[in-house]
Amino acid sequence: MLKLPTHPRIAHMLLAAADNKTGVHERTLAADIAALMEERDPLPKEAGADLSLRVEALRKWRSGERVMLSEAH
Repeated sequence: MLKLPTHPRIAHMLLAAADNKTGVHERTLAADIAALMEERDPLPKEAGADLSLRVEALRKWRSGERVMLSEAH
């Protein structure tokens, strides 16, 4: 865990997701959550604290879909 430049809890999540027993979906979700927790919030404050909205917006952006931040909440 010390080799990952992140908070120990996030490092633990990433290492647990990297286990061969998890699927691609779980590894991708762990990486998305780590990115969202470590970086500046991509949504406006009015969006609240729901992490699932941020994961959804990130996945839409990654797939090339236009993300309207005002519609995210």
